[in-house]
Amino acid sequence: MTWEVVFGDEFDGEFEALPQTVQDELLASAKLLGVFGPSWGDRMRIP
Repeated sequence: MTWEVVFGDEFDGEFEALPQTVQDELLASAKLLGVFGPSWGDRMRIP
């Protein structure tokens, strides 16, 4: 089962203002969240 990750319209302007590298990382994280769902954060611990 995959999850649908949606960025709200109100986030569009803020997202576009982010550097391209940050946008890329955010989209990559959203894809992982879509695959693994809310339990993804339990597996990935960022020190």
